[in-house]
Amino acid sequence: MKIDICIQATLRPGILERTLESFNKNLFGRWNQDHDYRCICNIDCIGDENRSPDDVVTVLQKFFGNKTICIINGVPCFSHAVIETWKRVESEFFFNLEDDWILNEKVDIEKMIKIMQSNPMMASLRLPKGPWKKHAFSQNPSLIRTSWMKIIIDKIRFHESVEVQLYNIKYIKDDWLFGLYPAFAGSPIITDIGREWRDTHNFKKGRVNFATWTKRIKK
Repeated sequence: MKIDICIQATLRPGILERTLESFNKNLFGRWNQDHDYRCICNIDCIGDENRSPDDVVTVLQKFFGNKTICIINGVPCFSHAVIETWKRVESEFFFNLEDDWILNEKVDIEKMIKIMQSNPMMASLRLPKGPWKKHAFSQNPSLIRTSWMKIIIDKIRFHESVEVQLYNIKYIKDDWLFGLYPAFAGSPIITDIGREWRDTHNFKKGRVNFATWTKRIKK
């Protein structure tokens, strides 16, 4: 089966490489060889001032070779990055992945696909970073149904959190299922490695629904 992988990245090639090494080892690589993976990546030009989009592309091609589509965005906006990657999806299901997560254990994507196929109103299955808090879409690493994405993509506005926007659309929240995989995970299987990087490099998430980053003003 063809599976597109949508990645929202910034100028942090080292962080991205750690992310892809863990997912290649535990999800996309030898563990699940029966699928044809294609990478669609939006690169927001914010992050390490000493790095360029070419550095990010080099990391992507290390894992995906010529099956890599890159969109370079000079005006960073996370919701725009989501739209730019999602609108290029061709597979029945796709995996959404921001550039700063570590996958800590093996995950069988074939089982995730079968769960989605047997539940036609399931919009997504996300990997857990902690206890399940609410029935809603999450931008944690997730397998997403493309037909659902095509229904909602035109409703996503720039410069606002995608999660917040979709949570506030009642029929999306009420009519569709948003699952967790594994369903009874005893502990988180993914780790956020982006927060520490932002703190170390003096960035903070913007106040406008976390749509972009800003530099902290040094006192």
